[in-house]
Amino acid sequence: AHKLDGTEFEGRTIRVSLIKPVQNREIVTSQEVDDDADLSFTVVVNNIPPGTNEDELEVACQKHGVVSSVRLDPKKKDIAWIEFE
Repeated sequence: AHKLDGTEFEGRTIRVSLIKPVQNREIVTSQEVDDDADLSFTVVVNNIPPGTNEDELEVACQKHGVVSSVRLDPKKKDIAWIEFE
């Protein structure tokens, strides 16, 4: 999913940050992620187009791994947390 960083979705550039598992919680850049790592992690997606819902985000992210949850920020609808297994 970190490969989505900088891509366009419905005319907006998506920004993706990765959060390491709870025991090591820190934000890392997509360049720091090992493609072969077998970890579950949460992706923070910014700049989501208005009107995008959690189901649409889940479908878009399923191409990049098994999605276990999607949560849009209730106040700022352009931010979401996508958790991958």
